[in-house]
Amino acid sequence: GEIRRELFNLKFRKATGQLDNTARIRNLKRDLARVLTSRKQRGAQAPAGGK
Repeated sequence: GEIRRELFNLKFRKATGQLDNTARIRNLKRDLARVLTSRKQRGAQAPAGGK
């Protein structure tokens, strides 16, 4: 949630012309992708069959 919130705020600031460091958006997108990828990989490692 925190990364997405910051990403939203940066995109908003970019649209209004208040953002100086646009590379921060790219870095946050990559961080979000890393988090989602690792979460998905951990979910795939769980044993199937939930007993």
